[in-house]
Amino acid sequence: MAAPFPSDPTATPTRKAVKERLRESKFRTHAFLNNSSNLIFVQDKALRYLYVNREFERALRVDREQVRGKKDPDVFPQERASSFQADNPKVAYLESDSISIGRQHEMQIRKAQERYFRSLR
Repeated sequence: MAAPFPSDPTATPTRKAVKERLRESKFRTHAFLNNSSNLIFVQDKALRYLYVNREFERALRVDREQVRGKKDPDVFPQERASSFQADNPKVAYLESDSISIGRQHEMQIRKAQERYFRSLR
């Protein structure tokens, strides 16, 4: 069996090798995000949730399938969703990957437990 990427840097990898490397990269990324103690999520341009990690599920007591495709008002109480949405117009129009907007949010997730997190968008 040939190596996925030959030692010759000018050689073109096979489609199969590229797909395998992509699959491995996705697996590593998913494992990294899912094992983080931070609440991590990805939203599309319409601000619908595409992905939430395991800590997001645990902290909010939701299943990722319950959240996928929904917007902030569908997931959070109105006051909290409004706070998040206040930043959304700023975020939606940023084109540069080098710019992020951060804001610290305080949220009581469960009775007698407050959690502070920084939202970078």
